[in-house]
This record gives sequence, C-alpha cells and structure tokens, in this order.
Amino acid sequence: MNLSKMFFCSLFGLLTATMAHAENITMPYTFTSGTPIKSSEVNNNFSTVYDQVNRLSNLLTIDQSSGKLSVAGTVESTTGGFKFPDGSVQTTAAPTIQFQGGSNYLRIGNLQIAWGGTVVTSAGIAADRLHVRSFSFTFPAAFSAVPTVTNRIDTSSNGEAYANYKSTVTTTTYSGSVLEVDNVYDTNSVTIEYIAIGPWN
Repeated sequence: MNLSKMFFCSLFGLLTATMAHAENITMPYTFTSGTPIKSSEVNNNFSTVYDQVNRLSNLLTIDQSSGKLSVAGTVESTTGGFKFPDGSVQTTAAPTIQFQGGSNYLRIGNLQIAWGGTVVTSAGIAADRLHVRSFSFTFPAAFSAVPTVTNRIDTSSNGEAYANYKSTVTTTTYSGSVLEVDNVYDTNSVTIEYIAIGPWN
C-alpha cells in the first residue's frame, strides 16, 4: 500500500509541476504518509489534472512539422516583453498615433509633425529689386524641444526668385523673412508653407 501511495503521489506531483506554469491547480484530496488512500480519491485528483491538461490543449496548438505554436486567446507577458527572431525585444505596446487633421499636427509615439502655411505680400520700395516678405507661425501644438523645420516657397510666373534668409524657431513658433529678387516691385502674394518635426513630450 505504501509503495502504491508513493507511486501515485510521485506521478501526481510530476503532472502538477508540469502544469504549474499554466494555472494554479487546487487538488480535492491531499495524501499524507502512513494513511490509506482510496482509488476514488486518487482518480478525482487525476481527473482535476486531466481537466487542466485538456483545457490547455484546447488553447494551444503546436504544428509538429514546423514547431509553430498557435494560441486561441490573448497572450500576455508580465515581464521581459517579447523577443523576435532578429534579436530585438519589445517591452511596450505599439506607439499611439494621434492625427489632428483640422489642427495640422500628427503624433506618433513621442514624435510630433506639425505643418501650416500662409500668404504674404511684399513690403518694399517700387524702385528696389529686393523685397522682403515676413512670416510668422504659431505651431498648432507645442514641442518639448526645438523642432527641425523645412519650408516651401511657391514660385511665381513673373520670374521672381525667393530665398529664406532669416528665421527663428522655438518650441512654439516659427518666424522669419523671405527675400524676393524681382525686376519690378509688385504686390503679388506668395505662399509660404512649413513642416516641423520634433518631440512633443
């Protein structure tokens, strides 16, 4: 009897240890040394383990040829994240994307992209071939550090040439002046557009 009890307890302990990583198992009966056991109690304990094994089998599918594991449910990593074949480890969720089309900015994780444009006219003397067109933008959302800014100045059919010769960028504004080289003074409007890229938090 004691030998049988030792065998059943050892086998049961092995199955329990195997399943411990999946879910805690509460056994209906606990056996102690020197006390008789009933087959119904042993069967009940094994049935509990079998139920857990079958439950896990319903959730996991392993392709024997490729070794791929399929899970019918949510996979959770409580620590360490997930490691990929290239050796990289992801410990956080994908970056949050915020798109504010009406406000002219896009946020991807910690990165913010802002854009805008305005129409300006020249201020100068008619006899001068050089005219200055000033501009000033307030970003639709502030950056946490000074962003990188690129601008675009439209071209004119009258043959003017434009150059951005002075500009100032802060975390909230972009301002400067555009130098226009022209044969005659005119008040043709010029569209100035910008895109700013930098961190926002």
